[in-house]
Amino acid sequence: MRWHLKNVFFKRRAPTGFYDRPQDFEKFLYLAQLQEWEDDCINPRGKLLDNLGKAGDVNAEHLALLLVNGVDVREYESHTHVMKDLRDRLVKLGVEYVEVKSEEVVEKIVESEGKNKKKEKNKGKIIPVLNGEKTPVLNPKAEDKNGKKNTIEKKLIPILNIDPKEFDYRRDFRKEVVVTIDPLTARDLDDALHIKRIKGENGEEDCWEVGVHIADVAYFLPIDTEVNSWARSRGTTVYLVHKAIPMLPSDLCEHLCSLNPGVERLTFSIVWTMDDEANILSTWFGRSVIKSCSKLSYEHAQDIIENPKKQFAIVELPKIHDEIKIHQIKKTITNLNFIAKKLKRKRFGRGGLKFDLPKLRFDLEQINKDEKGNLSGTWIPRGLRLDQRKDSNFLVEELMLLANMEVAQRLYKYYDDRAMLRRHPTPKRKELKNMCSLLARFSTPGTVR
Repeated sequence: MRWHLKNVFFKRRAPTGFYDRPQDFEKFLYLAQLQEWEDDCINPRGKLLDNLGKAGDVNAEHLALLLVNGVDVREYESHTHVMKDLRDRLVKLGVEYVEVKSEEVVEKIVESEGKNKKKEKNKGKIIPVLNGEKTPVLNPKAEDKNGKKNTIEKKLIPILNIDPKEFDYRRDFRKEVVVTIDPLTARDLDDALHIKRIKGENGEEDCWEVGVHIADVAYFLPIDTEVNSWARSRGTTVYLVHKAIPMLPSDLCEHLCSLNPGVERLTFSIVWTMDDEANILSTWFGRSVIKSCSKLSYEHAQDIIENPKKQFAIVELPKIHDEIKIHQIKKTITNLNFIAKKLKRKRFGRGGLKFDLPKLRFDLEQINKDEKGNLSGTWIPRGLRLDQRKDSNFLVEELMLLANMEVAQRLYKYYDDRAMLRRHPTPKRKELKNMCSLLARFSTPGTVR
């Protein structure tokens, strides 16, 4: 909550001059901690923690909102000891690092992962991180096309070398047509999908195998690490209009645990056998390994759904890996959409509700620059539009809902009342009664139970 500082008595650490000229401090936002409020005192006592900036400033107001709502805004990369502990453990798992100087090189290195790790000359090479120390590997004499020394900041990228023993107890989906479907600008790809025809009990291919694959974060994150402690306290990534505050450091969420195309990734999978009506015949849970063949956006998937007969040119879709053909990608999306629609129809038949509340999307522009001339700081909205949810969005949503329901049922089956499950609170009786009255006006009966 927001308080005027004049309503709080600060025993210590009040700003100099605050009690003489409190009006001078009204234009600033402070982070304070209320410590006690005695019965016979009008105002509480507190401790001043930090000056967040001027009231009304976009960045200060944004930070204040996060802190008031208990969001952990600490950056992993700025806490060296936390990252050193994580990287030391990752090295023991076979992770190696490479220093690069541009996003373009990062993409080339990631694409070459698992292909003998060949790199362009003077761009970077795979190096181990020993005791958390980074070894410079870029050519110090590298120059740009104008002959000036390259001053681009280096970036440390982790590369995964999977221990062959992992494959002994993981189900292998590397030969399947596995795809990811995410927003166009997504960098952390945490779920992937596959579907194929399989033989049923009668020996004919009249069943579907549908798989949801989630990044196996636990493999990289032992419970006794400080990063694990941070992640547990955060519980989720917080998405804002202009940025995201990640639950995990970028080493994990953008690289080792991101289901990037063309590279082997460790996952935890749920695989169903279904009939043509999306009735579940069997379910398999377990650790797995995948190799996504394409990073699709919702727009790409929607284009395929809306134009099933369209002959896509190579440039119209993202890069496809491992000799998978465009028609295989099209078939996968079309079949996933077919099953998702069946699942959605069944869910609504069981009483599912749909709340299509309008959601705004902002077009933003960065206007501030730091001392190096790089864009940073304030984002200003230049336009807005209504977010349109289409079949490609519902496709992913439906399969994720099914996966979550299956996991909840499995947890309850084995842990009974000890299972920690999330559910929506019971509606308030009065509000539910008012809703039923409103529905009755539109000839939609409802009852309060």
